[in-house]
Amino acid sequence: MKLDKITFVPVLNGGILNCALRSDIMVDGMRPTFYTKDAIFKYNRFLINPFHHSSIYVDIKNRGLILDDSIVWADSGGLQGVTLGQKDKFSPETVFKWQQEHTNIGFCVDDLPFKTDSRGALVGWEFDKEHFAEHAEKTRQNIACTRKLRDPSKDFWFYGIIQGRKYDEYLEWYNIIKKEDDHLQGYCVKSPTNSPVNMAETCIFAINNLTEKPIHFLGTGNLGRSLIVYYASKFIKQPISFDSSSYDGGTQYRSYFLPFMFNKKIRFVSEHNLGEDSDVLGPEDIVDIDDLSQICDCVVCQTISSRIRAMVKANAPALGSLISVHNVINNIRVNHYIEQILNNKHKLLEFINFNFEESMARKLILGIDMIDLAMEKGHEYALNYYKDELKLNAVAGSQKTIFQF
Repeated sequence: MKLDKITFVPVLNGGILNCALRSDIMVDGMRPTFYTKDAIFKYNRFLINPFHHSSIYVDIKNRGLILDDSIVWADSGGLQGVTLGQKDKFSPETVFKWQQEHTNIGFCVDDLPFKTDSRGALVGWEFDKEHFAEHAEKTRQNIACTRKLRDPSKDFWFYGIIQGRKYDEYLEWYNIIKKEDDHLQGYCVKSPTNSPVNMAETCIFAINNLTEKPIHFLGTGNLGRSLIVYYASKFIKQPISFDSSSYDGGTQYRSYFLPFMFNKKIRFVSEHNLGEDSDVLGPEDIVDIDDLSQICDCVVCQTISSRIRAMVKANAPALGSLISVHNVINNIRVNHYIEQILNNKHKLLEFINFNFEESMARKLILGIDMIDLAMEKGHEYALNYYKDELKLNAVAGSQKTIFQF
């Protein structure tokens, strides 16, 4: 298996998955997906979560619908287990066997360092500092118990997940689980907040310590954090991947990323379909467009064209997934541009200042400067210099809205 230098990995969610098994929502003979052979747009890199979607994904796979030469990442479902109070739904062995059978790269079942109740459900995302090392050791054990299940005939890579909120905690966790390093082909890291500055600290840890094996950045989500990952890729020699589900605002909220305003969206939804969350989701973003082909040249918009009004009015089942595919295309284009300007500081700052609000642009630039300073004077100096920007609360790490840029 060969990975690119850096790979954007969309997360497959319910709506975009269900489309693969429905024949009544084809558009001009094309399916409103990006990962199937009959997709309207084809992109053969994605992540699946077996906790929620093991059965439907296997069904799609067994029907021969998945694009050839796909590289499929599989989460462990550990987050969902504690979020829903079903921590023991799947054992580490069961998850590993499923990942090895159906995907190319799997993440270990990690024991999240957050306090849980008697059911194993999270208690308000309260960080469990007292038992942090115990959670890391449990994760190491979860990795170790899968050794006996390794099938050498399969080209399957297994990644260890590193938890923590800051550099020293990442290092403590890593030093515990790396005892299983010979069983691991890569590592996952995750920023504790949506702040680009915290993401920069996570990247600095990866640059300094994860120097040989591929690195995956978990739940990168928004454009700001992925930009920091791209910048860090200048200093990481091995392959990098990062997953995001933000594109799927199309399926969930009919939210369409504007191709000429990278960090802005409009919504295609009738007012009578706004639902209970209308105040939260921004009814002011609803725009009546008569022809999508006039504002975007992607295959989705060119195909929908003047049918957009009728689809919105009818709340067409295919519409959400089509918008999500447009969003994937938009993300790929933006990511490609960012990758091309990493060594042109003037154009990179221009991109940031033009596309982000002032407060977020400031944090992005701070994150970039922090990485540069760490490369010049060491991580301790850089993290101390920016310590006031790296404040963490006792409650941290929760999953934010997909539209929090």
